[in-house]
Order: sequence, then C-alpha cells, then structure tokens
Amino acid sequence: MISAFLDTAGVASVLLRSPVLAERWERPSALDRFRVSGLAGHLARAVLNVERWLAEPVPAGRPPH
Repeated sequence: MISAFLDTAGVASVLLRSPVLAERWERPSALDRFRVSGLAGHLARAVLNVERWLAEPVPAGRPPH
C-alpha cells in the first residue's frame, strides 16, 4: 500500500509541476463549477496531507482501517 501511494504521489508531483497545468490554471475543468486550479489543489492536498492525517488519533467509535 505504501508503494502504491508513493507511486501515485510521484505521478501527482509531475502533473502539479506541468507547464500545461500552469497554462490552464484559470480554465474550467472537466468537473462542473471547478477550475483546473481547484482540481489541482485537491490533488495536492490529497498527497501533502497524508502524514498529518495519519498522525491524528482514530475518532471514537470508528474502527481503524
């Protein structure tokens, strides 16, 4: 699972540094009401916040996965 995450994070990193992304930053995306910049932000957050999320305690009443 760690390997799959790291592979995916590597792909996301390449996409987030792409000149094409910069060129299309303000354009609408494939999702209604989202610009390309909004989707890029969600992608970056998904990769960059994993360490913080893993450090949080499991909420009461929820089994760990």
